[in-house]
Amino acid sequence: MGTRLATSEDPRAYSVIVYNKGGLVLNMLRSLMHDPRGQTPDARFSAMMRDFCQTFENKPASTEDFKAIAEKHMTPLMDLEQNRRLDWFFRQYVYGTGIPEYQFRYKVADESQGKWKVSGVLTPRKVSPGWRDLLRLYAQTGNRVFRLAWLEGSAKEMPFEFELPFKPDKLTVNLNEDTLADVAQ
Repeated sequence: MGTRLATSEDPRAYSVIVYNKGGLVLNMLRSLMHDPRGQTPDARFSAMMRDFCQTFENKPASTEDFKAIAEKHMTPLMDLEQNRRLDWFFRQYVYGTGIPEYQFRYKVADESQGKWKVSGVLTPRKVSPGWRDLLRLYAQTGNRVFRLAWLEGSAKEMPFEFELPFKPDKLTVNLNEDTLADVAQ
């Protein structure tokens, strides 16, 4: 819709959707491609952006062109629909207008001998049928923050359970706003 998004009721709508949301979407892709064990953790995202800029230098590019480049660089983790495509991501976060909401609950139990059992549930609210998502789970202990895992969200409640070799002070989903979502914790 371009600049037609701006109305007398919301004259900044175009700017918010194109620039603010666009930046959030790029940050989400960067987060999904991030490899904390790699020598250059954002190498895959940087390669994708370079590929896009080189491929479309001085040429018009569409959202579908960008999606095709992103799919060339996606990780297996991002393949939620098992089809080597990012349809789920673009349908929800690029073409969609809603912001998903999640309720995150967990508990930590002492399993003895330095092991801690973490169990919980991620409950979606205000998502459409067929919704798919990835949310980063973090553990905080003292002043340190650890990336623990990705939780795959869907339109249904998602329970999780795993063991840790330390007792976390706090578990958090979406700590750095890796995903455009509201999470109640």
